Amino acid sequence: MKKRIIICGYPKSGNTWLTRLTAEIVECPVIGFWDDLSLKEEAIEGLDRVSEWECYKSHSCMKRLNVNENDKIIYVIRNPKDIIVSAYHYFYIKPRNECVHRLFKYLPFGLRVYNRFYNTEKFRINTVVKWLLYGTNEAPCLNIPWKEHVSGALKANILTLKYEDLIKSPVRETEKISKYVGIQRSKEKLTLAVDRQSFENKKKFVSSALSIGF
Repeated sequence: MKKRIIICGYPKSGNTWLTRLTAEIVECPVIGFWDDLSLKEEAIEGLDRVSEWECYKSHSCMKRLNVNENDKIIYVIRNPKDIIVSAYHYFYIKPRNECVHRLFKYLPFGLRVYNRFYNTEKFRINTVVKWLLYGTNEAPCLNIPWKEHVSGALKANILTLKYEDLIKSPVRETEKISKYVGIQRSKEKLTLAVDRQSFENKKKFVSSALSIGF
């Protein structure tokens, strides 16, 4: 039976990046989304890697994460202000009033007027703030408040990492990952893993793949 690593965190906390980075360090595949393997998961990669480990991504809180005692869980924490900005651009936010929205949609320049005076940026940002404060079913995996999600992880006997620390000192933080999992990796290997999973190199890879028709 494969050993399993589950990377958890509130949505928009850097989960995909950390999942891929962890799998790069361990040299194992990213199998998919822990909570539902049938979902198309962007973190999946390295399925051809041969390893005793498997890596998964999850947004579940600790009390809802169905794991066994041998699984390794790594939780990533990100500044909620940055989560709000990312979620605002990523998640669909329902119009303030669906009926009014439908009416404006069929008028010349209607949606532009609607968004400027009715469905304002302030309203939409405030909506995302409420999601984090109270939880919501309007967006995937945001059904419990951010504070409750994070506090559950801090109380658990798992490895917790800060997204900001991973950005600032990636090699130091990845040393914690290798130690927690129980594998030895030199600083050179960790540096290489960080470089391979950097946003810049990932963008280059995607651009190259698209240019040759992948």
